[in-house]
Amino acid sequence: MSTIEPRANSLLEIHTPPTTRRPSKVGIELLGLSLAYLHDDNHNHKNQPQFQHIVERIKQGLGSHAPELCDEGVGGTYFMKDDNSRVVAVFKPADEEAHAINNPKQNTNENGSPKKGLTVGEAVIKECAAYLLDKNHFAGVPATCLVKCNHWAFHFWGEDGNNVEQSRSRLLKTKIGSLQQYVDHDCASWDLGPSLFPVTEVHKIGILDVRMLNLDRHGGNILVKHVQGQGFKLVPIDHGYCLPSDIDVEDLFFEWLHWPQAKVPFDEEIISYVNNINIEDDLEMLRQLGLPKENRTVYRVMTTFLKKCVTAGLRLVDIGNMVCRSDPHTPSVVENIYNTAKNAKTGKLMRRISSQMDEAIQQFLAKN
Repeated sequence: MSTIEPRANSLLEIHTPPTTRRPSKVGIELLGLSLAYLHDDNHNHKNQPQFQHIVERIKQGLGSHAPELCDEGVGGTYFMKDDNSRVVAVFKPADEEAHAINNPKQNTNENGSPKKGLTVGEAVIKECAAYLLDKNHFAGVPATCLVKCNHWAFHFWGEDGNNVEQSRSRLLKTKIGSLQQYVDHDCASWDLGPSLFPVTEVHKIGILDVRMLNLDRHGGNILVKHVQGQGFKLVPIDHGYCLPSDIDVEDLFFEWLHWPQAKVPFDEEIISYVNNINIEDDLEMLRQLGLPKENRTVYRVMTTFLKKCVTAGLRLVDIGNMVCRSDPHTPSVVENIYNTAKNAKTGKLMRRISSQMDEAIQQFLAKN
């Protein structure tokens, strides 16, 4: 069976054979918890007990309730339960991602990653980054942190390429991955007509997707919960395919792009939030989280573009159409800006990109 090796010197040691230095008992612990509180004004310390409480509930449940592999998705995703058999979190091991060495669904290939600009083993970092970038819980990304978990139920392919039979061997495996608080919900967005969703809820998710260049926003990873007296609340999940190392959007499509809410101008809350995004602070957080420089550059470009578009009065649909391709063979406006500046021999990258962004936005406004 072919496998794709993770990036060398990755933040995560994602391949841990169960026969080497295996743990003595099941368990789970938080990793790098301080990263969630780099900025006291953005992440309240009250979340620290929340993380710890979730982990403690999982610890109590691991002895009698094994992590349950989810049938959906293309990688290893596990429901984690407390001692009352209630699902409290979702765990995604780094070495069980799509195309990773221990993916239980065997969808590996020899091309390296499922989408251009993505590296196997980094999705768990992106999951945590999405939560940290969603300052003040603006778009509603569920609480997410890095953990290390030991259990026999996790997946491991033997050296001969055969599946290790967990239920018989009971070999404990150590896995590092992202742990996300489980959100009770009624359905996914593609189960309902989008006209039911509040404009602001859609705008908040759209803003998050643009600044992170989310390559996988579809109707199945926007959860919907009806709250009495408040209407429908949208919860964005699954952010492992965001923050790529390059701007290549050949098959990019945002689920919300053709929703009616995308054509509504931003309100003052959205405009104020975007204007107050501190790109330098975000880049430092992403650096400490372990995201490579080229991925951080893409974040800088996309967030700079978002800020300029919002300042110019563009709508979400306008921004989305400038990010996405109109046809598969023609680079988008953002791609052209990025590639032209990146390949230039003179001038600083962001200075050149900023100037080209201004020109592209003015051209768009003149045509529309």
